[in-house]
Amino acid sequence: MDTRSLTHHPGFRKIVYGMMAETVEASKADDVNLGKKDLGEMFELISSFNAIKTSMLVDRERGRPLELDTIAGAVLRRCERLGIKAPYTETVHTLLMHSGDWNLGMNSLTGGH
Repeated sequence: MDTRSLTHHPGFRKIVYGMMAETVEASKADDVNLGKKDLGEMFELISSFNAIKTSMLVDRERGRPLELDTIAGAVLRRCERLGIKAPYTETVHTLLMHSGDWNLGMNSLTGGH
């Protein structure tokens, strides 16, 4: 999904906002002082962009490995260091880590189609 679809769909919008909020919290591990106002401004900015593909979507389409450790992993490690839960990032990270497994499982169920 592109950024416009993600930020304008009611369910995905909540997930994107939640992940961004977790990133704001994680930034404190690096002594970056982002707050609720920054979060709101960043979310409104991304919501107002023209529809663009995320870098991970481009990677997936081109058959490249996803940058999960660099993007989501960095947030998760910092949250863990701070003793903060990051349920949105953790869930999306886990789903994307195993999305290839689902494709393999579906191929075996459908005879490779």
